[in-house]
Amino acid sequence: MIKTVNGQQIVVQHMFPIADIKVGQHWAYADGSSGEVTITAVNYDEQDVTYANSRTGSSHTKDAFSFQTRYCMIVG
Repeated sequence: MIKTVNGQQIVVQHMFPIADIKVGQHWAYADGSSGEVTITAVNYDEQDVTYANSRTGSSHTKDAFSFQTRYCMIVG
């Protein structure tokens, strides 16, 4: 389902397969707060996603499931 939150269209209530998560994609906070992260690396073998916070620049790595429980893909 696509929903507009903070002026952005995001995919909610959906878990993407790791193959659909790509470097350069922008994801929004799932809790509806403003801000986003950018995917900087994907380890398909380990199922890990590395991303950078757009506000702080800090980088983190999480498994794909945990990442998707905190962030929603921005589309459109």
